[in-house]
Amino acid sequence: MWLYAFPIFLGALLLFQVQPIIAKHILPWFGGTPAVWTTCMVFFQVALLAGYAYAHASIRLLSPRRQAILHGLLLVVCLALLPAIPAEAWKPVAGQSEVWRILALLAVTIGGPYLVLAANGPLLQAWFSREFPKASPYRLFALSNAGSLLALLSYPFLLEPGLSLRWQEYSWSALFVLFAASCGFCVWRSYRTGKAAADAPQVEPPAPVPAEAIQAPLPPAQPARLLPPYLAARVEPGPPIRSSLVRAVLTLLLPACACMILLATTNQMTQDLPVVPFLWILPLALYLLTFILCFDREWWYFRPLWIPLMGAGLVGIHYAIAEGVEMSALRQLLLYSAGLFTCCMVCHGELARLKPAPSRLTGYYLLISAGGAMGGLLVTLVAPALLLGFWEYQGSLIACGALLLGVIVLDRRFFRFLRWVGPTWLRAGAASHVLCLLTILAFCFASQAREELEDTVEIRRNFYGVLSVDVLPDFEADGEVVNLMHGRIMHGTQYTDDDYRMVPVSYYGPSSGIGIATVALRRRGLTAETLPALQIHDIDSEFFDDEDDYEAPPSRESWLAGNNLRIGAVGLGAGVVAAYGKSGDFLRFYEINPDIIRLSDAHFTYRKDTLAETEVVLGDARLSMERAKDRGEAGQYDVIVLDAFSGDSIPLHLLTSQAMLAYLYHLKPDGVLAFHISNRYVKLEGLVRGLAAEAGKLSMLVDSDGEEYGRCDSSSWVLVTASKELLDAMMDQPGAVEWPEDDYKPIVFTDDYSNLFQLLRFGDD
Repeated sequence: MWLYAFPIFLGALLLFQVQPIIAKHILPWFGGTPAVWTTCMVFFQVALLAGYAYAHASIRLLSPRRQAILHGLLLVVCLALLPAIPAEAWKPVAGQSEVWRILALLAVTIGGPYLVLAANGPLLQAWFSREFPKASPYRLFALSNAGSLLALLSYPFLLEPGLSLRWQEYSWSALFVLFAASCGFCVWRSYRTGKAAADAPQVEPPAPVPAEAIQAPLPPAQPARLLPPYLAARVEPGPPIRSSLVRAVLTLLLPACACMILLATTNQMTQDLPVVPFLWILPLALYLLTFILCFDREWWYFRPLWIPLMGAGLVGIHYAIAEGVEMSALRQLLLYSAGLFTCCMVCHGELARLKPAPSRLTGYYLLISAGGAMGGLLVTLVAPALLLGFWEYQGSLIACGALLLGVIVLDRRFFRFLRWVGPTWLRAGAASHVLCLLTILAFCFASQAREELEDTVEIRRNFYGVLSVDVLPDFEADGEVVNLMHGRIMHGTQYTDDDYRMVPVSYYGPSSGIGIATVALRRRGLTAETLPALQIHDIDSEFFDDEDDYEAPPSRESWLAGNNLRIGAVGLGAGVVAAYGKSGDFLRFYEINPDIIRLSDAHFTYRKDTLAETEVVLGDARLSMERAKDRGEAGQYDVIVLDAFSGDSIPLHLLTSQAMLAYLYHLKPDGVLAFHISNRYVKLEGLVRGLAAEAGKLSMLVDSDGEEYGRCDSSSWVLVTASKELLDAMMDQPGAVEWPEDDYKPIVFTDDYSNLFQLLRFGDD
């Protein structure tokens, strides 16, 4: 068996190892958004379907010799396509369709090798079954899933921290050569077996037996009465559902539901947690583990155990969604993972109960892969077009429960179990309880969605996520509070009251990093006598206690007086940075998401009301800066505000050595890079400090408590500059702190090597 087991195992390992490698390579090209991985998963599912279809058609339509010849030729073609490294020409241009560009990129780069790897498992299992008809090939299917699981688990713990991205790609290509050699041996063996069968003399069929000589068949053996009828029914011959059409439909829908839950769970995790390969791999590894268990031994899936566990998992998911970003990263991972595992265990357990005879296994695998591709397309393409929020997650969970209810109603063995459990009223009560649980769960999920939209005036969804504008009453003054939300993370606030309309609030107050940097730059070279004192109000005043004691915000002249500035801002949000602009200033915003520009223009007035000249560049900030550098155009910015990290999906490509070179090219020699690094789950201080030190620049930490005048939030910033004089001036401002001696050790990431997993905060602190 090992002659077939080794290429099946290695092929499955390569099939899943290439997924995080290629996705991590192209993730920076498309803004680091979670949708990059789900789009890749759609390609992998469709390519898997194509591979299974090729294997099925090859087994059904071609002779063994022609199967071997065709597969051998495909292996040779795939070797010619190595190494599997995406070309730089596939980097996107603003305004192009990201989804279709990713799909085309993957098809050109790894389409051929991936199709061969996808077809390898079912094709070699069919050859094994033909050569050894008495052995079950389903153990090889479990072995292939074990190889896939090993590939996924080895990536975040061995490959990513141990090898650069380029060496990961070269190592994968080398292993593919080894796979092609071992698979080639199976091809030669199949060709030789097929040739021997074709050259063997034809044997005359036996003469028909007279009808009177045929004895009546013996009655089927009765199962042991010592077992309950449900358990005894498991050894009965024949499928649990008699209708072949119903079995085929369920073989399609069960993996579709499992795949929907997989991708929706990954989306949900990476909306509130950083987009790192570990968070791609963990759900996929759990998904594969359920495949391994359910297809290795039938008794791994015991309905009376796993159905209640699935119910508990769904309750945990409801709790995690309700708590949102207030829950620690570790708790979110545990609850989402538990819900995913139990749901997939049920889907794949029911799927394994429907497996046919080995002679029809390629068709069975074809339906499974078709269901997986259908589930991926529903989550990646259909759901964003039809749903305003990430509600496909809740929908897939409800669909899983409804599908399970339908399966057990159709299963004749389940009714034998119910008859053994008790009387009719008890059996009816059990079914009604399952239906009641689904109804309650659907109501809870619908209530959550309604609460999310309660204060929303506009919502948009695209490749980069869900954006909404919420309007709340301002209880401290006349007017309203307008918030721009990206998922459940705030990306900008404006107060419509006249006193605060053009005052920087939220994370951008005068004592924040951007406030300190602009004040120091405007006052550089000027005497204190010619400038007004910086007015920062104290929140300890009676500001909130009595409306008659209402205290106006600090005068804008206090932080706008002085030199004119050129400001570059990575990330538009609500446009709060424009509040720091005055007449004679120039502000350029870099924004990758076109919907943010539309919502900012429609609901916020910072850019309309500022006296500075403003401009918005659509596209990824780093790519836009690098293309401007290639054209010889320098931004000559006094300050570059990097505000793309406050959300929890970190665009890591903006925090590498190569990205720093692009920023410094567009920054004046004595300018300031202001990194806004406020984040619940990622510690970015050491990374930014390390990048600054590598570039030979000075850096400082700003921890603002946001208590200037009651409208600001606490925030963390890192300011980077080459000017010691400017650094000293910024250190004199409130909120500036020295780097701690023992914390935030310098770390450096490059385009070729990064490991954001080591920066995660898993606890509650």
